[in-house]
Amino acid sequence: MDSQGDEVILSRKQNETIRIQDCIEFGVTSPNVSISRSSDGAPFWTIDNPPTPDSNNAFVSISEEQLETVSVYPNPAEDFFFFSRLTSGVIYASDGRKCLEFQNVNTLNISSFKSGIYFVRTSQETLRLVKK
Repeated sequence: MDSQGDEVILSRKQNETIRIQDCIEFGVTSPNVSISRSSDGAPFWTIDNPPTPDSNNAFVSISEEQLETVSVYPNPAEDFFFFSRLTSGVIYASDGRKCLEFQNVNTLNISSFKSGIYFVRTSQETLRLVKK
């Protein structure tokens, strides 16, 4: 939780509807404080200071890997598409037909493709391409 305040919501899915079971909002908190219920289902929350016995209340973080997106140019194109970095994926026609599978390339020769809209699916995204 953030030391500047946070909200915790407990919910469950019931018949395609998400129902909130409980929630609590925290204001500014100090480190090494635990918040709990004195017994499960009790209506009141308590601040445990010292924190929960035999626990480590050190801050935990999750690092998110920033995935570099790929760009394609020119778009629309007549004969070649160029990727901003090496890319692997599959090109599909607008009717869903697989047209080309490619591995670690930064240039695609599309001169044999008919004019129209195509989609490039990579492991990270789907790009829309237009062949003149």
